[in-house]
Amino acid sequence: METLTDLECLSLCREMARESRALRRTLDSLEERLGPAGLRGSCAPGQLPGTNEPRYAAEQHRDAYLRQLEENEQRLAAIRPRLRQILRLAPNSRNRAILEDYYAYGETCEAIAETTRLSPRHVQRIRAEFTRRLEAAA
Repeated sequence: METLTDLECLSLCREMARESRALRRTLDSLEERLGPAGLRGSCAPGQLPGTNEPRYAAEQHRDAYLRQLEENEQRLAAIRPRLRQILRLAPNSRNRAILEDYYAYGETCEAIAETTRLSPRHVQRIRAEFTRRLEAAA
């Protein structure tokens, strides 16, 4: 894999984290449609289920999404040490935590603001200032 700049690494981490969140939401939705485990698998013994049956199609989709989520999480785990190294450049622990929520976990500025009791605009300024410092250092 080619070497990424710090900003590219941050962007990639955020993108993968947001993708993982979307996959988890999709999986939750599929699980709701599948219902309790006891309701799955209505085929007679020795009979193979068809993919035209909604329940089995949903199970196949779920399995594909699970594989995709696992691959995404593995890629994200491989890049997280680099992310932590970049985030050490933040001026203080509060900013580091805000930036980690934003880049490593794909949180929105609004969600971060709610948990930190800052305004979304202030969270955005912290992120923008950090990226400007990284650009200047490059």
